Amino acid sequence: MNIPAGPVAVCLARAFKVRVFPGQEDAYERYLREAVEPIDAIAHEAGVFAHMLAIRPEDPGADWTHARVFFFTDEAQRGRFTGAMAQAAARFDGSPAAAERRLALAATLREKVGTSDYRVSG
Repeated sequence: MNIPAGPVAVCLARAFKVRVFPGQEDAYERYLREAVEPIDAIAHEAGVFAHMLAIRPEDPGADWTHARVFFFTDEAQRGRFTGAMAQAAARFDGSPAAAERRLALAATLREKVGTSDYRVSG
């Protein structure tokens, strides 16, 4: 799911890159649909970020297989991102035990490659 750009101007972005483990592609796509996308929707409705794009490299030799790029209107919005996403995840999970199960599942499907912040011009 991509949360499309709207009429809001953005000036900053944060990209999260992961490598899905071999043989886990279908399970990871299901995890995205069933957990990550609902969390993103909760966060987007709360104004945590302006919009988001999910991307995949065309180069099969890339060191990552999936990235999620979040766009922000200003430094303050990006600065609140981590805590606000944790709140959205907590709303989705409903309990610490459910959060632990979700995070444990994610760890079996992919590994984090990196996080980078960007300035956006346009």
